[in-house]
Amino acid sequence: MGKSGVESKMKKQRYDLNDLGSNVKMMRKARKISQVKLSEALQMSQPHLSNLECGRTLISLEILVKLADVFDCSVEDILLCSQEKVKAVN
Repeated sequence: MGKSGVESKMKKQRYDLNDLGSNVKMMRKARKISQVKLSEALQMSQPHLSNLECGRTLISLEILVKLADVFDCSVEDILLCSQEKVKAVN
């Protein structure tokens, strides 16, 4: 694969921080988990979780894995969250 092919593939794999944060917030609310409880489970402060949900802070791979564990889903489910998947949880 040439350089332009690699760059194109990398661009497709980027996720908007606002969308990712919104996905986390949507999944948290669908499971009726407060920010305080989720931040405790993730071993982070509630303001930091709020910043993640608002797209002001990057979500590390470590946190994505912890979120997947707490939400009992895959990392891909968090990255590609949709209303249909959230409704299926309820």
